[in-house]
Amino acid sequence: MFVLFLLCIVFLVCLSKGEFYEHLIGRSMYFYSILSCMTNCEDINFLSFDKRTELICCKNKNYCNLPEGV
Repeated sequence: MFVLFLLCIVFLVCLSKGEFYEHLIGRSMYFYSILSCMTNCEDINFLSFDKRTELICCKNKNYCNLPEGV
């Protein structure tokens, strides 16, 4: 019963801050410094011979953001 109470509180707090909605639509809220980013974001996928984009990718920005939907 206590666990259910805590889950309800977490749900209400996230809902009031709008974070729950952001998680439902798949928008990323994580930022990384440019020091942790890759300089060249394109890489070759050897399994399908297509170019892919790395998860952490910064070009001409002072921060990085994960792509939406991840």
